[in-house]
Parts: sequence; C-alpha cells; structure tokens
Amino acid sequence: MRQTTIIVVLFLLINCIAARDFRDPEKHNNIEHFRITAIPIEIISNDSINLLTYFDIPNSTLQFVKNDSGFTAEFEAIISIRNERKMQVARQIWTGAIVVEDYRATVSDNLYTTLYAEINVPALDLVLVGELFDKDTRETASKDIPISLEEYKQDTFLFPLVLMKKQPGNWGLGEDLKPVLNNKVSLEDENYRLLVSGRIQPGPYSINASNLDNNDSIRWSETFDNNTESNHFKLVIEIPKGLLTGFNTNIKINLVQNDLELNKNIRLIISNPGIPASITDIDEAIDQLRYISSDDEHRTFKKAKKNEREKLLREFWKKRDPTPNTEKNELMTEYYNRIKYSNEHFSTFLPGWRSDMGMIYIIFGKPDDIERIYGSSSRYSGQKWYYYNVNRSFVFIDESGFGDFRLITPYYGRSGW
Repeated sequence: MRQTTIIVVLFLLINCIAARDFRDPEKHNNIEHFRITAIPIEIISNDSINLLTYFDIPNSTLQFVKNDSGFTAEFEAIISIRNERKMQVARQIWTGAIVVEDYRATVSDNLYTTLYAEINVPALDLVLVGELFDKDTRETASKDIPISLEEYKQDTFLFPLVLMKKQPGNWGLGEDLKPVLNNKVSLEDENYRLLVSGRIQPGPYSINASNLDNNDSIRWSETFDNNTESNHFKLVIEIPKGLLTGFNTNIKINLVQNDLELNKNIRLIISNPGIPASITDIDEAIDQLRYISSDDEHRTFKKAKKNEREKLLREFWKKRDPTPNTEKNELMTEYYNRIKYSNEHFSTFLPGWRSDMGMIYIIFGKPDDIERIYGSSSRYSGQKWYYYNVNRSFVFIDESGFGDFRLITPYYGRSGW
C-alpha cells in the first residue's frame, strides 16, 4: 500500500510541473515573499533611535509584463512603524518599476530590488509593517514584525549583528556594504562582512569573533583590540570563506571591557548548488521526505552518519529527477516549495508541513476549489478541499477554534514514521 502511495505522490508532483509548463506559461506570483527589516544604528537620545529600514522585493513576487525593452513589473512598497496603540510614528513610500531583459529573471528568487530609508523613531516597543502592491495584478500583501527598542535605553548593549556583502552603492552601513536580510550566503561569494556595533564606555575594549559548528565546537576564533573615544562603537569583521560549509553555521561575538561582558550570535544560512534555498537543515530536509520515501530508504537515512546524510539526500532526488540532463531538479524544487508554503500557511502547534493540511497540500498541491464549512458553534469551522483531476476531496475540521484543522476524510497514504 505504501509503495503504491509513493508512486501516486510522485506522479502528482510530476504532473503538476508539466501542467505549469504547458497550461500556465505565466508564473504563479508569490507576492507575500518580500522581506523587511529594521536595523538600529544610532542612539540619538534616551528617547529616540535611528533605524535603517530595508525592503527586499524578489523578482518572483511580482508579475512582469513583456514590452519593447524586455519585461517590466510596476510596484508600490510601503514601510510604516506603529506603536503599541497601532498609531503610526513613521512612514516611507516607494513607487517604481523593475525592468529585466530575460524572462528567466522574472521568476528568480535570487534577483531582487532593495529599497532603503533611514528613519528616526521613539525608543519603544514598536511594530514594523511592510506592504507591497503589484500594479499589474492589483494584488497586495503585508507583514508585521515586532521590533523591541526598550533595551537600547541601557548604558551598555550590543545591537543585533548585521551580515553584509560588498556591493556598489550607499546602504547606510559604510561604503559599498549592503545588508543581507535573510542571512543567506553563497559559496561562490567571498565578500561577506559582519557589522558589530553598540554602546559601551569610552576607552579600550576587546571583541572576540568565533565560529561554532553544530556541536558548539570552535572552528575559528579571532580577537580584535580597539579603542573608542565616545560611547558608540562600530567594527566590521571579514568572514573567512572557509567557514561557509554545510547548510548553516554560527558566529559568536564576545565583547569585553573592564568588568563588562556582552555576547551576540548570528546564524548564517548557506546556499548549496543543486539544493533549494528553502533547505537550511539537512536532518529536517530528510525528515520531510516521509511522504514520498520508502521504509527501506528511511532506515538507510536513520542509520547514516551526519557526514553521509547530504550525499544520501542528493542521491534520493537524483533517482527522481524528471530532467536529469538539466542543472535543476524540478521535482525536488516543487516538493520543498510546497513544504515552505505549508510552513507559512498551516503552522499551529506543529510546523505546517507536519499538519494534516500541510500533508495534503504537499502530496496533492493547491486544491482546485475550497468550500468553507461553518458549524452551529462559533468556534466550529472547517474546509473541504476539491481536487478534480484525481476525483478526490478532503474535509478538515477545526474543533478547537485555534486554527488546528484536522483531517476527517480517511487517507491511508500517511506515513507512520
């Protein structure tokens, strides 16, 4: 039964890829996948602070229209900052267009436009709000990120560590230094830096930067002795390329000044050729294969040593590559895109990919139709998902009222491991 289920899941995935290529030449927009952040850089007084705000718009989030100059996508982006009473304390609006020559650039997650503004705000607990409007599709998306600035009223502190890379332009962090908002690094790039800054007492101080592996063992350590004439300091540290191995790595910063000791950490996510960018943990990526791997494959994964697991993951997907002569494994990308979507939309008490809705979405993809179900109790609700091509439907009920939708339609393909 399980082997038959695996074959069906793979068939559905391949059909989904084929359908996208031939029935829907225009890409599916992911407008909600923009990125925003606010980086505190300077204390103006005990009551206010300067923030560098950034808005990253990946090309894949917008709809491009073909014209004489290539492909163009028009947008409006807004960053606003609100206090606990939801009153707006600052706002920045950008209106513009992205122009590319190659269609492949229009669907890229790795090509993006960064918008930047410096904003002065009160040193309070605030909310950073980003809104993106696609002028062609008229779609909009928004996201909120809490930013706590209360701690910066103290006499000594470290600001959050900022990953940067060399790129021409003024981004508020120094000449040709641009922040990497998602903390993702590429193995091909040697130009990464780390910004360490904060408030201490005037005088000499020492900073130790160290790289920790997944077992918290030190692989690299370097100490920088400096002196500051004011109570603000800033240090830019070059990250050795040799540290960028595996899927993620941690850098720890330890500052010492007399009896004062401050610590900060940053986790870098490493992009690996041939592996979707959404994979940041090899063990989790293997665990997420439970819907399409056989029991024998699972036992092999479980027995494998840590340094063998990446090789096994690549071999697993190589066997299932629908286009082995191309660089990209479309099946692998589609599978992990569905996991990423499930985590973003179906997470409750569990990660979205482990939920009942996540399981069905990963196996069958986006439903053709959704019927909302409402019970007699205001806390009782549900959804019925229809898949016309395979003549299936699935009913989910949220009995708790907390968005934890459970599958009540029998489905015998789920894995027990």
